[in-house]
Amino acid sequence: MIEFKKVKLNINNIDILSDISFSIADKKTVCFLGNKSSGKTAILKLISGIYKSFEGEILIDGIDIKKEHKLKVGILNDRIEIDNDISVYDYLSFYGNIYHTKDKNELDTFIDDKLSEFSLMSYKHTFLGQIDKETYKFIDLIRVLIDDPDIILFDNIFFGDNVEYHERMYNYIKTMLKKKTIIFASRNTNFIEDICDYYGILDRGHLVIFDKKNEVHRYADIANKIEVEIISNVDSAVNILKNNKSVVDISYSDNNITFSIVSSEDDKHIKSIESSILKELIDNGVKVYSYRKQQVRFEQLFSG
Repeated sequence: MIEFKKVKLNINNIDILSDISFSIADKKTVCFLGNKSSGKTAILKLISGIYKSFEGEILIDGIDIKKEHKLKVGILNDRIEIDNDISVYDYLSFYGNIYHTKDKNELDTFIDDKLSEFSLMSYKHTFLGQIDKETYKFIDLIRVLIDDPDIILFDNIFFGDNVEYHERMYNYIKTMLKKKTIIFASRNTNFIEDICDYYGILDRGHLVIFDKKNEVHRYADIANKIEVEIISNVDSAVNILKNNKSVVDISYSDNNITFSIVSSEDDKHIKSIESSILKELIDNGVKVYSYRKQQVRFEQLFSG
């Protein structure tokens, strides 16, 4: 369990975080969302111990991290700050020796196995300054995994338009779900929306909301909003929607109807409701031209 209790962070007389409170249960996947300077990366740096001076309390399994940091935490930073003149193997070996979790033979075997798993064995003796950012991210992930951390923090790891990199990173992260506590800091929900249990929305150092994904969707009023274009029988369609207990916020103009779906259940149940509504409209003679979710993202809702 990770707990933030009224945490304030000020750096160089600038308020980075203001009275932040939340808790994350073990082995959950969380994403902190926000624009630049919202404070999302600061939360990761506090959990990892990079930032040590703050007000309030941060507890991990009930222990104040200012006094003791028992759980192992690994972080993949957004920025690359490394010695370009060190080889991939030497880089990983250096951190493996710092962690002291494996002897030399175990460490060498682990490095080779992971390099092979990520199809990076050819980079083993390549200098870090000679590899691209995407490849470095996988090298750095191996560095984090050497210590077998309980908590893994990912800071803006989905970037650019390299589809292969995105898919490989996403697929590997999926293998760790429910096994480790995973926390993202991101400017959008691309690639991670379907794997996050909780969202935290930050705006200029303030935590706007922290809750289960469905609750945050409902708060933002974006996830379950449907747009329907009707060819005929618009009045009939509106009446059907008004009589459905899962439908709220109905609005319409000409042949276009917009409404939201409310449900305390998971995404699978919501999709089932969407399908049943469409079927009901068609079964009652409503001619539907299109039926789709509105394409609105969290990052469009907050400035900063």
